[in-house]
Amino acid sequence: MPEYKVTKILDQGTSNPIVNRLGLHFFDILDRNLKDLPEKRKEKIKQHLFECMKDLLKAEELKNAYITTENQAIQKIMSKNRLQFQTHAFSYEDPTEILKKYFEDFLIRCVIAVRKVVKIANIVFLKSIDGPKELKEYLKTLFPPTSPEMKMIEEDSRWIKKLYDLRGKAEHEELNIERFEAIIPTEGRPVIKLPRLPSAGATLREYLEVTLDDCLTFCEDMTVIFLNTKCSEEVQIVLIPEGLRHKYQDFKYILDLKREIKEQLYKGTNKTENDA
Repeated sequence: MPEYKVTKILDQGTSNPIVNRLGLHFFDILDRNLKDLPEKRKEKIKQHLFECMKDLLKAEELKNAYITTENQAIQKIMSKNRLQFQTHAFSYEDPTEILKKYFEDFLIRCVIAVRKVVKIANIVFLKSIDGPKELKEYLKTLFPPTSPEMKMIEEDSRWIKKLYDLRGKAEHEELNIERFEAIIPTEGRPVIKLPRLPSAGATLREYLEVTLDDCLTFCEDMTVIFLNTKCSEEVQIVLIPEGLRHKYQDFKYILDLKREIKEQLYKGTNKTENDA
């Protein structure tokens, strides 16, 4: 009898949006008809999508660890069980350094995920593109300035620049954040000041939530833009209205016939029915 080796690669299944939308979603699209993509290049794209998915799952794990740690610190202070009171003073456990480490590691994972998307562009277009800035310049040669594709990447450029700037500061130990702080009034409940980015004004937990969603959307939307340039003349990848996505395994996009092809089929069907 042959022996089979079964290994567990991920702790998350398709119920996780990252796995569903970057894994199952695009594997399904790539296994259908894309005119100018040989199988070897499709497999390389799948590999980079899988690695991108793992990076975003790790980013999600770091985000959740950050929020859990911050919530636990808040609960301890609000319950006052862990506060140590002295004359005219009190002390508590400050989680700032742990939170900062989670935040910095999150930045690294998101930057790596963005880089994986650029590698997918290299495979699709057979070009050597280095980073999101060069990707933007190359896409300008494919799409007009007023196109939805260029509008999308222009909007993404702003938060990607912020992400890269923060990652660079963290790498050079120049990332400054406002610390976690508790204020205990003589009367009333303690007041908690959460760590935040002085430059943006947002708390770190707010930045984590928004940026993870931005990264997932960027990886998804850019991959669709790339692949749409390689579809056969009859089909295109189209956005599914949000209210209908539950009918399509919660996918955001689907490979569909182009509108003009549908209209031709519709006219042909009506003509056959009328002739009958």
